[in-house]
Amino acid sequence: MVPLSCCLAGHLHRWPANGFLLVVLICLVPGQVFSADVTGRFAIKGAGAAKCAAYVVAFETKSPKLASYGGWIDGFISVTNRNRPEVFDLAPWQSTEFLARALVGFCRENPTLNFYSAVESMANKLQESALATASPVLVARNGEKAVLVYQKVLGDMQDKLQGEGLLKNVERGKFDQGTIQALLQYQKKNNIRMTGVPDQITLIKLMGER
Repeated sequence: MVPLSCCLAGHLHRWPANGFLLVVLICLVPGQVFSADVTGRFAIKGAGAAKCAAYVVAFETKSPKLASYGGWIDGFISVTNRNRPEVFDLAPWQSTEFLARALVGFCRENPTLNFYSAVESMANKLQESALATASPVLVARNGEKAVLVYQKVLGDMQDKLQGEGLLKNVERGKFDQGTIQALLQYQKKNNIRMTGVPDQITLIKLMGER
């Protein structure tokens, strides 16, 4: 996941409201709180201590505070990547913007929950599809459009495209012309801007489908 928290305040409101944006987080439930001291209490710093209701207000008003929430999401996931066994990256293709937007729906339903608990719940859900081991990062390029993608994610994406009947005889984990053409077909079929690269909107739709 590329850290993009510095862009949150300027770009989150531009995301479409399609239902598939929330598909990977639809089953979120309040997460378990792990104890720190003998009484089970621990200090929460920064945006994590805010209530979910405050986060929703910041999102809806496009507040500059969104940047701190985004940074908190990045930091939480980084620490979780470090401390959870068999996890290299909890969010191997999900951008910070996507995760922040997906949290809004959960926080609307749980306004009194603190932001820490909401992000922890998200992390627990993301672990189901986390990247377990390190994978090379590749540049997926089509003309002037280019994105960074894990080789493992690229292979999983190619499997999805094959399942759609759009890709055949592919060298898994290699971004070739066949993959570009399959992406263009998939994007056209789903009314997504035709870039020919695995951009965030395409990955949300493709990887989120079951």
